[in-house]
Amino acid sequence: ATVESITTNPAKYPDKALQVAASRCLECLKTNSLRVHNVQTLLRASDAPECADELLRPAYHTDDTPANELLRPESKSDKA
Repeated sequence: ATVESITTNPAKYPDKALQVAASRCLECLKTNSLRVHNVQTLLRASDAPECADELLRPAYHTDDTPANELLRPESKSDKA
């Protein structure tokens, strides 16, 4: 907010070198802020899954996670 204030209020901050430096700094701050925001954005599922007819079954024999919390595609040999 202070850096943006320096760039938008030349009467309050009359030093041209300070305004130029604040302007450059503001660009970097906005770029970094956008990058951080994008990293924290959750991905959404697509509307059309690639394998809509693929069934899921629990993934057994896991050490740390209960089997009922993991799913994996059901293979064709499992359907028999």
